Amino acid sequence: VKSSKFTSTYRSCGMAFSTLFFSLLLTVAIASDVCLWNVLDQGTQNSYTFINALYEQRGTWLADKPFYVANGTSCGADSGSNDAVFLYFKLNNWWIGSDPRDNSDAGSVTGAFGQCAEEAPTSTSATDCTGWLIPGVGNVTDDIIAVTPKCPSWNALCPKVRVDTDGTGSCAGEFIADESFGVDNVYQSVTTDSVYWWFNEVTFEWQCTDNLQLSACRPSYLEASYATVWQDLDVDNSISLDLQSATQASVTCLATNAPSPSPTRSPLPAGEDSDDGTNALVVEYALFWCALCALHMALY
Repeated sequence: VKSSKFTSTYRSCGMAFSTLFFSLLLTVAIASDVCLWNVLDQGTQNSYTFINALYEQRGTWLADKPFYVANGTSCGADSGSNDAVFLYFKLNNWWIGSDPRDNSDAGSVTGAFGQCAEEAPTSTSATDCTGWLIPGVGNVTDDIIAVTPKCPSWNALCPKVRVDTDGTGSCAGEFIADESFGVDNVYQSVTTDSVYWWFNEVTFEWQCTDNLQLSACRPSYLEASYATVWQDLDVDNSISLDLQSATQASVTCLATNAPSPSPTRSPLPAGEDSDDGTNALVVEYALFWCALCALHMALY
């Protein structure tokens, strides 16, 4: 009898564990970060380019819709933002702004920097929005996009580029993608180690610098492009950048062996992994159920 109870218990625990484990894996698979991109500075009093960022999903909030946050966006302080910008669903629409949990009124939205142009009560992701309205940016535009799971990048197709320019001499030549910083779109000169071309998403400009400052709001630079809608680049193709020095730069993607894609989120503090604790949660639940089943079998 005890053997029968043991077998029954074993099977029940196994089924419960399998169901829970695969449910958690499904949750991990479904959860995805969202990148907001192509918010440009139109010369208004306040700049809203700080909205361009990778927003990490932090579970769900109202109506069980995904809740996202982008950290390290303090460059938007001139627009009244704080160190984090949130992407969330409320009142049948997607909003970008300060922490909505600070507003206890379910019938209002405060601290918003922008919103989806049309209400979408059945939307399950911010990527469903096909037009965004950002105060100060102008009319609703399809240029502003929400994409997943990372921000646009040249790295995968263009691990090496050649820059031709009549501007600063050190900003010309061949540059190789440097993934050691944990972000995409950073290219180091093959001849001068201290010179980089990199994409500053806060200002939405390509910048050439001999003093790379990825965390600075307005870093110094030798050359910089004007902010324009993002341009993709693939092997053997070129794009032209209008530089603020009244010159131009032609950037050509060179064919080399592409490295492994790099993350677009900021480097994590020591001791933290890149999964925001989700994988750890799976392991913890698995261990809990194993221990519970072992205790049940020991008692019965």
